[in-house]
Amino acid sequence: MEKLFFHTWLSMTGLNHSIKKEILNDTLKEENFNKMTLNDCKRIIKYFELKYPCKKKNDFKTIEEIYIKSLKMNVSSMDVHDRNYPKLLKEIYDPPNVLFYQGRIESINDKENLSIVGSRKCTHYGEEVIKGIVKYLREYNVNTISGGALGIDSLCHYYSIKNKLATFAVLGSGLDVLYPYTNKRMFENIIQNGGALISEFVLGTKPMRYNFPKRNRVISGISRLLLIVEAGYKSGSLITMGQALEQGRDVMAVPGNVFSESSKGCNKIISEGAYVYNDITDITDILKIDKKKCIIDKDEDEKKSSCSKIFSILSDIPMHFDEINKITEIDIRVLYSLLFEMQINDLISCINGNFYVRKYEVK
Repeated sequence: MEKLFFHTWLSMTGLNHSIKKEILNDTLKEENFNKMTLNDCKRIIKYFELKYPCKKKNDFKTIEEIYIKSLKMNVSSMDVHDRNYPKLLKEIYDPPNVLFYQGRIESINDKENLSIVGSRKCTHYGEEVIKGIVKYLREYNVNTISGGALGIDSLCHYYSIKNKLATFAVLGSGLDVLYPYTNKRMFENIIQNGGALISEFVLGTKPMRYNFPKRNRVISGISRLLLIVEAGYKSGSLITMGQALEQGRDVMAVPGNVFSESSKGCNKIISEGAYVYNDITDITDILKIDKKKCIIDKDEDEKKSSCSKIFSILSDIPMHFDEINKITEIDIRVLYSLLFEMQINDLISCINGNFYVRKYEVK
């Protein structure tokens, strides 16, 4: 079935959460539902529109325009019944019925996830804390989750990329409305490093204020542990903390200078019972994760050989990531890491998301 088309329609209906859940449950009863054509899909949508009158009437032309744009942007979708849907997120009271994403989503269930949030106006202290935590985490089988915003969110993603950790940014807008736009290059790097951009909103959705509480419940819901690094008394991070506690998640905060406005929120929730971050074992003990051999410590000769293999099959004709992976047979996460490093070294270019071309000869 054209799930992306169906999911786009479902997200645009304006129906409440429980009715959308009923519709998805009804689709499981249909034989060969996943193999249906676009026309079959439209027929079933008409059936559901009669059964559950939609608040928002969207013609197929509008849905098709968003659907086609999604395909061009390599946007995929999943619902709560899909294998790749974040397992822990299913457990919360109101999980998004549908999630849209760009990039690789598989590792979100294959590894433990750590959600990190904090002040948009972070200090040097906050950056050093994030830098140190993520540097230690590169030795563990873990992903990082954050919201793609300025400040702590951006630092979480940036240092995760630098240390070859898959990182996931949950957005409060459509995947084509990047917010903040100044992070556009960082969002591209998240995808190229083996992570993904995630949103429950269809393309074209603007970053309205009321979208962010919804976004925050996803950030906390995906992980067992929410880490707060710098937060003022009125910080949005404290709202995320409240959602995490409602979801039964653990909350940890980084203590800070009592004279710093950016630490008042963290110090307050610590006094109210949040776990205190002292060193990396505080995180690894809660997540119950063990050390793994770090990808960035791979033998340099093997690394150079893999890069040469990649370069040898590329030309000035764009080649999709999946084709490169099929030919080279390099592990997906390692391949993303190598492609990202080759781009930094100006050997190859990434165009249109997951297509690559060569630039210069390997020296």
